[in-house]
Amino acid sequence: MALPIMGRLIDRRMGYQEVGPLHKAKYIKEVSPRGKWTYGAPLVVLVNHWTASMGEGIAIGLDGMKRATIVGTRMAGLNGGVFNLELPKTKIGVSYPGERLNHINGTPREDFTPPVLVDLMGSRLSRSPDPIFAAGYRTLMRSLGARR
Repeated sequence: MALPIMGRLIDRRMGYQEVGPLHKAKYIKEVSPRGKWTYGAPLVVLVNHWTASMGEGIAIGLDGMKRATIVGTRMAGLNGGVFNLELPKTKIGVSYPGERLNHINGTPREDFTPPVLVDLMGSRLSRSPDPIFAAGYRTLMRSLGARR
């Protein structure tokens, strides 16, 4: 699901993630624009400790493409691509790590920190019902003001 979403937010082919398959050379995964419509206005992506898997991938991808400002706390910190297989004789399912996933700048995905980091305990926004949303809204309004 990540590629179709990100593809609607760009206007040219771009690298969004560094992949390090185990025992092979690293390479950059790319995404292409999708369809005739693309959204070009400022974009803010909200993340927290529950953001995992493809959510983490979309967040680091949009950050790496400089297409969105990521706002929130550290994410779940899942550290790679997991593959599944079924053992043929026993039919037991097995999951195993098969690749390292990194930000386009080489930072391991699990070490990514949002550029707009929200401190849920010490922030003056902590009085808000949703401090991450409040920080994201402020960030978006600043971005929109800068475009005028």
